[in-house]
Amino acid sequence: MNVKKFLFGLLAVVGLQAQAALVTINFDSYVAGTVFAAGTDFGGVKFNENIQIWDSNQIPGTSGPNAIINNDNFGGDLSGTFTTLVSSFSVFAGDNCCDLDSVTLSVYDSAMNLLGTDSFTNQAVGQKLQVIAAGIKYFKLTQSGLVDYDDFTFDTGRGNTVPEPASLALVGLALCGVGYVRRRKA
Repeated sequence: MNVKKFLFGLLAVVGLQAQAALVTINFDSYVAGTVFAAGTDFGGVKFNENIQIWDSNQIPGTSGPNAIINNDNFGGDLSGTFTTLVSSFSVFAGDNCCDLDSVTLSVYDSAMNLLGTDSFTNQAVGQKLQVIAAGIKYFKLTQSGLVDYDDFTFDTGRGNTVPEPASLALVGLALCGVGYVRRRKA
């Protein structure tokens, strides 16, 4: 086997990094009033409650007119599971009405350890909540007031792009091999 080809192949494999895959789920393609059963997969998110597509008259700042609410407990808390671990999660919450809304986003790892929270209290306006943490598996949106949710955005890519020590060692070994081959030919 050609040593040079092997070493360059090794460098290529070691240099590969998992790319971030940013996914946004909005609910504008669904008909308002449609109810989805708990566990329905929305492209990487499964909700623990039945959800209803809600005509929110577009919460200012969201992508379109539809949002979702908890259909089991009208306007109640909402929680879900990601089908793969994610490294960040954001959601737009709120409404365009007159009540005082308070929302807290909490995210958890596979063992249900709390990884982070974000919250707000506003009246008649929506706001984006976001948590960045490696290994997010579950989320919970706790609320008071009638709150709509839209634009669920999460990152399924690897949250840490710093090379592992073993990868660095392999790169160093490959570079030494390339230097050896070049020196031997000279």
